[in-house]
Amino acid sequence: MTKHTPRVLLKLAQEEIDVFDRPSVMTSKKLMECIEQLENERDEIALPNEQGVNRYGLDIAYFRNVINRELNRPLVNYKPDELARVFARLSRTADKSIMFEPEFSTKHNLEQQLIAVRKCKVGSIEWIVQHEQWLEEQLRKQQEGE
Repeated sequence: MTKHTPRVLLKLAQEEIDVFDRPSVMTSKKLMECIEQLENERDEIALPNEQGVNRYGLDIAYFRNVINRELNRPLVNYKPDELARVFARLSRTADKSIMFEPEFSTKHNLEQQLIAVRKCKVGSIEWIVQHEQWLEEQLRKQQEGE
């Protein structure tokens, strides 16, 4: 069956009815195909059941409620630290171990800042050198603390 939108299928069926002035076997078949296609599309777009725990052990009802509550207001009204806290809480609740991965560590962040400062072409050379030295000092302290 050629995939037509339900509106097109109904129009085709209506045209056949108009031509013959009575429904034919072909019209009935087209209407049945249209109904079947509408039912399939309805099933495809049905909202998932977001209650209980999913197959990975996440309490999906909790996450859906928090996301709806926290992110239903326009993002233009969020301060960076507020949005970061929302996502950090969600992350911590989903899997605490993620926060210990390298990309979320202080050491990794200091290394990335140092790379950025070394590539920096804006600002005074004095500021860049001072900031680079400060970052190297912070990175050294971080490594000594490990």
